[in-house]
Amino acid sequence: MAATGSEWHLNDPCSRGWLRASARAGAPSIRINRRRSACCLDESQNRLKVNEMNDKNGYVGSENLELMETAVRYTNFVGRIVRQSLPESGQIIEFGSGTGSQTSRVIGPHPRFTCVEINPDLQTRLRSKGYQAVGNLDEIRANSTSGVFSINCLEHVKDDELILGKIFECLQPGGVLVLYVPAMPSLFSAMDKLVGHERRYRRRRLVEKVRQVGFEGVAAKYVDSLGVIPSYLYKLVPKASGVPSPLGLKIYDTFVFPLSRVVDHFTGRLFGKNIFLVAGKP
Repeated sequence: MAATGSEWHLNDPCSRGWLRASARAGAPSIRINRRRSACCLDESQNRLKVNEMNDKNGYVGSENLELMETAVRYTNFVGRIVRQSLPESGQIIEFGSGTGSQTSRVIGPHPRFTCVEINPDLQTRLRSKGYQAVGNLDEIRANSTSGVFSINCLEHVKDDELILGKIFECLQPGGVLVLYVPAMPSLFSAMDKLVGHERRYRRRRLVEKVRQVGFEGVAAKYVDSLGVIPSYLYKLVPKASGVPSPLGLKIYDTFVFPLSRVVDHFTGRLFGKNIFLVAGKP
């Protein structure tokens, strides 16, 4: 990302061109009931897996994070656009590092990089990977940071404007904020509930919130436009567990996501599964 005056421009190739996806009694009834029983059994097994994973990792939704690591094209893309938008020098902070699975796609352990993660178990996990980790933004000195990024975390926070204000305080003048968040409230599903999402964002509303705390030169667009389709379909699944299908995720990452990146050139201001935002502190 390059700065010109107070305006910030996304410099990733994928970011150019902001042009804007009672049955009747008898045998049929018996078959339907069997299907429903099987569906309930699958649902119970899925929830049991989620609970076991949550107990192991100390974080609701850790299984989803670990499954997302298998979506190599998607996670590499997110890591790249975030990394290319951060300053090349100065202190860098990540708000909400989680397990560190996406962090490693952006930046490796480095003396000028600190993870902010509220969960003590995940702090330990991050440190075991070589990262510096603190518990909250209050441990970061004001005006000390050149860049702050947050990937799929702000939506977990009840008072997101308070956090945006704290991030603003941490940044030095000329510092950069980079956000990647889930988009479109209409897509809110069992998956969002499972991992503790408070909301999904509309682009305009997110831009308003960022500007309200003092950021300028805000550039934001929707990404992963074709991801809207499976997200809507997943929302229609009765009693969905909230855990994505590993096979479905692999198919999407291999065949659909590359096409989604192309379509994003035409839909950046209209719709998409996520929002990518970059802003500067004056």
